Amino acid sequence: MRSLMAAALIAATMLVSAPAQAATVDPVFPRGLPYAPSEGECYTYRCVWDAKHQGNGTGHSLILTRYEGDFIAKRITHHRAHRLQAAYCERKSVTCEGYDD
Repeated sequence: MRSLMAAALIAATMLVSAPAQAATVDPVFPRGLPYAPSEGECYTYRCVWDAKHQGNGTGHSLILTRYEGDFIAKRITHHRAHRLQAAYCERKSVTCEGYDD
């Protein structure tokens, strides 16, 4: 009986798979955010600074949000910065050509 239950449990776990986009969509900003031109400014209300690729590789990745004429920086992981920028560049109305220059 135990072996039959174990086999059924293994079969059930093999049939259930995680959603394909669950790991790629940010729960807060599902449409992503644009790149920040520098570590302390945005062209828009909110953007992402990827310290590993846009900076010298040793700083912290940030979400920059405009507040009272300045920007507030919120530290995020490098992986989340990539996910946000990729989602933004996948929009139909956006072109991200030249961001790697």
